[in-house]
Amino acid sequence: MTKRIRYFLPFALMLLLGLGLAGCEIEEPEEENEEPPPPTAGEIERAFQQAYQDFPDEIGEEHIEEALNSIRQARSEYQATENWAEGRQRAIQEFEAMARRAEERELWKWVIFADEALKTLEPNHSRFDRLRQRAEIQLRRPEVRITGFYEDHETSQETVFMDVYLPEENRRERVQARPGEEFHGLRLRDIIGRNRGVELEYLEANEIFEVMHRQ
Repeated sequence: MTKRIRYFLPFALMLLLGLGLAGCEIEEPEEENEEPPPPTAGEIERAFQQAYQDFPDEIGEEHIEEALNSIRQARSEYQATENWAEGRQRAIQEFEAMARRAEERELWKWVIFADEALKTLEPNHSRFDRLRQRAEIQLRRPEVRITGFYEDHETSQETVFMDVYLPEENRRERVQARPGEEFHGLRLRDIIGRNRGVELEYLEANEIFEVMHRQ
């Protein structure tokens, strides 16, 4: 009898344990769906910088439009986020600094791009309106290349032959002029040295500049 009880007890314990486990459901830990942290102000600023960081010094209209499209996309993506105000302000400061650097280096298309970017981020931004106007005037200035000189020995009058590129019309024109004469918004003021170059005045900007003769 004792021997039979000895075998029965382990069997009963195993049976009870099995029934208990069967009645219990093992609860798996719930996966926490955590929201990613909002972009930092630095990340927002870098998103705007990426719009133009690979551009060369000499940019064209296609570069400007490409960069402005990227800036508009970044604005739409981040303007409802927590750190938008600070990131936007950082970007504004960067574009303002860009406009000043471009003015110093006479990179006039970069001035226009910086002003457009500022107005995209802050429509009422007007700090660089005068600089923008100056840049547009400079971009209209004809480009001059001297092709030769001629001196009339009887009258001692000198004539300068030039190849003139007109940016607004995207065309070239051959011009000949004497000191004091005007052509395409320029005035030929003087001839430098012994036909080394010419001194020109850009009338719209009231600026004087020199063009040297490269033979």
